[in-house]
Amino acid sequence: MLCSAKPTNDHKLAFWSSVAYHNLVLEPLRSLKHRPSQRQFRAGWDEVLDLVNPLAVKQILVYGVGSVDALKEVAAQRQLPCRIEKIPQNINRCYPRAGALSTASGKIQLLFVLHPSRPFSWKPWSAVIQERLSLSVAV
Repeated sequence: MLCSAKPTNDHKLAFWSSVAYHNLVLEPLRSLKHRPSQRQFRAGWDEVLDLVNPLAVKQILVYGVGSVDALKEVAAQRQLPCRIEKIPQNINRCYPRAGALSTASGKIQLLFVLHPSRPFSWKPWSAVIQERLSLSVAV
C-alpha cells in the first residue's frame, strides 16, 4: 500500500486503522531554531512507554535521531531491555539507528530516521524503512 501511487479507500482505511502518531516532544519549543533537550526527550519517551502496552505497539518509526540516548535512559529506569545501533549507511548526512525494545507485551522494532524538518529526498530513506520495518497492511 505504501508503494502505491493511488491507494484505494480500503487501503487507506486499513493503514490509518493500524498506526498511531505521537509527538515525542510534549511541550512547545521556544522557536523554530530551538532543538528539544534531553529532558524533553526523556519526558516524551516516558509517555510513549506508558502507551505501548495498551496500544499493542509492534514497531516505532521515529523522526530524528537525537532522542536515542533518552530512550535508552528511560528504558533502563523501567528495566526494559533496549538495544539501538547506528546503521552504517550515511543518508543525507545522517546515519539511521535501528534496534528493539522489550516490553511486557512483546518486542518492539525501532527505527530512527532523519527528522523531516531538514529538507531531503525520501527515496533513499524509503529503502531503509521498507527493509527494517514491516509495512504490510491487511485489507
